[in-house]
Amino acid sequence: MSLADKQKWDKRYQIQKSEPPNAPLALIEHFQQLVSGDLLDVACGEGAVALYLNQQAIFNVTAVDVSENALRNLRRFADLQGHKINLLCLDLDDDQALAELDKFHSITLFRFKPSLSLIETLISMLLPMGRLIISTFSRRHHLETGFPEKFCLAQGEFLALALPATVVMYSQSSQVPFTDTYVFEKNSN
Repeated sequence: MSLADKQKWDKRYQIQKSEPPNAPLALIEHFQQLVSGDLLDVACGEGAVALYLNQQAIFNVTAVDVSENALRNLRRFADLQGHKINLLCLDLDDDQALAELDKFHSITLFRFKPSLSLIETLISMLLPMGRLIISTFSRRHHLETGFPEKFCLAQGEFLALALPATVVMYSQSSQVPFTDTYVFEKNSN
């Protein structure tokens, strides 16, 4: 990720909000697909996913983002709610830095369109039979709201990827924000 991207996200999260962000509907609907234990929330922003999953008391959450301001806000929300969440400031384009983290039972990536390289790295970070949920904006979101198309997925875009994982669930939302959600399970071998 370029310095300009990092600065853009730090600027976006510069203002401290008084309320924590709400969990995405796709997370609420599908978090039971995750494997309990150590969980990595990638591109966590201010913690909508990390805070929700930490409340479930079956996950030991580590949250990663490029923005120090987002992580500062997440830390404040976690402290106010009495949550312990491990926070790491990492560039998601740095596959090496991500790959140096521990292995996880589950990984989440919400509202961020990953590259194939990032998906491959995240699957390599899963324990056997671990699960990865990717939920991000669909092309319908672009058509209905004008959200930039380059950040949106084509219908079923990740269904035919050649990965050491199996798609165990795929769904499309029928309300704004329009998202496609995938659950991958890492192969056991």
